[in-house]
Amino acid sequence: MKTIKYIIPFLVFSLLLACKHDESTKKDCTMGKPTAIFSDSMSFIKNHQFTVKNQESTETLVLPDDVTMQIDQAGCESINQRYIFTYPIELKLDSVSMIVDSVINKFNYLAGKDHKLKAFSLWSGALDQYKAQIHQNEQIELGNGIMISIDKMNSFNRTSLYFECLQKSLSEE
Repeated sequence: MKTIKYIIPFLVFSLLLACKHDESTKKDCTMGKPTAIFSDSMSFIKNHQFTVKNQESTETLVLPDDVTMQIDQAGCESINQRYIFTYPIELKLDSVSMIVDSVINKFNYLAGKDHKLKAFSLWSGALDQYKAQIHQNEQIELGNGIMISIDKMNSFNRTSLYFECLQKSLSEE
């Protein structure tokens, strides 16, 4: 439990990684407009798209194993990020632990691909540490207002894994 006290500040920082503070939004929004985490110049990405409207963004990329990763982000005072990994096959994940391990593996893969993506290893570390307490589609608190949940959906010979994190602002607590 001691390690999580050191991980939490880094997780908060990783949530803010996808945001920048520009002058046009600073007055109205603490976090500024969302910016892309990934770029077309990252050689391991097959396809990349990023759209932003006000304080909401969607970033979609295709990884070398044809897994599609989508990051939906919204918020101003609080940040809500949802990571969706869609596999082109139906995965037989019989336990929450197997779902968590799949998300951990993807985060570790990303963290190892580019120094700008090292924050993903912090998410994988937190998921690994809390794995025994995570239940499918239930929020758990990591501390400092960070809530996470994980879920899985099989459909049309595909499997989507959902990892959602919410950073509440200190004024909401």
